[in-house]
Amino acid sequence: MKKIHKLLIDEKKSILESMQKLDQVGTRCLFVVDKFKKFKGILTDGDLRRYILKFKNFNAKINKIYNKKSFFVFKNKIRGNKKLKLFLTKNKNLIVPVLDKKKKPVDYLENNKSSQKIGFDNLVLVMAGGKGLRMRPFTDILPKPLIPFNKKPVILNIFDQFKKFKFNNFLVSLRSDDKILNNYLNQFESKYRINFLKEKKPLGSGGCLKSIKNQTEPFFMVNCDSLIKINPIKLLNFHNEKKSILTIVVCLKSHQIPYGQCEIKSNGFLKSIIEKPNNKILTNVGMYVIDPEISKFLPKLNFFDMDILIKKILTLKKNISIFPIQETDWKDSGSWDNYFKAINENNHRNK
Repeated sequence: MKKIHKLLIDEKKSILESMQKLDQVGTRCLFVVDKFKKFKGILTDGDLRRYILKFKNFNAKINKIYNKKSFFVFKNKIRGNKKLKLFLTKNKNLIVPVLDKKKKPVDYLENNKSSQKIGFDNLVLVMAGGKGLRMRPFTDILPKPLIPFNKKPVILNIFDQFKKFKFNNFLVSLRSDDKILNNYLNQFESKYRINFLKEKKPLGSGGCLKSIKNQTEPFFMVNCDSLIKINPIKLLNFHNEKKSILTIVVCLKSHQIPYGQCEIKSNGFLKSIIEKPNNKILTNVGMYVIDPEISKFLPKLNFFDMDILIKKILTLKKNISIFPIQETDWKDSGSWDNYFKAINENNHRNK
């Protein structure tokens, strides 16, 4: 019998508590129950992300978010159940709750083939070709990806975040004259599977995508100065579910304006004033999931940044998905101010 209690969550819990539990159990969904432990429905990671994007709120209760008409099966009706077999075939990443006569979850079923996978071969493209101008004078001596964070270089933090979830196919884009970073990473060839894409000329944050060939599965792309606490499996599932050309990871960030914000009536007179308003904005954190089909939409230019590519995709009316994460799950180490802020937050959390 599986430990079913780990997948149960009370319908009065918050989005944040649900996301934390999903990370703990490693599944793509939870079984929502009432105070009597009776089954109420299924809550998926996608349900939570969609709500966050719409309402920009991690603290709302899940009682209005989960699927109240979700599929389940009673314990005494598993054998020969054609609907169950069909559901598991079509939904390889979801699990089916098994209920007793009192409608309490006692077990769950899953697609056996989906649970057998022990590793992922999806490419992880790490962008490390920048000059690190904002980090001088350090970057006049050493490459920015080798700046230490949490007792190891930033780029190894990125590798380890993926490797923890069994992704170990890395492609590092770097300048062709950056022998220090190249030689440093070569010493880890027994731990990480690393290849290099050497830029003879600067290509921008998106130009190197023209060199990505023969990909049959979606791949990740992440800036080397973005430290992101994320489950890549959930991100990949989200991308595949949305069937998008591109998925952008965004952070729901609070931004307080240190001034009074004036709202004006149509006749030009003051309507109201809000003192130091606190706005919530969705910020691009520099991490993407990219479909191989993107090769059809790349600009003709050799040098281009991701914003140029994104604008072109939107102009062509192709879908771009947004995957939201918490503000605390993103650390920007691309400038000294942000770097020391990240260090202080990390030290405070580890106390």
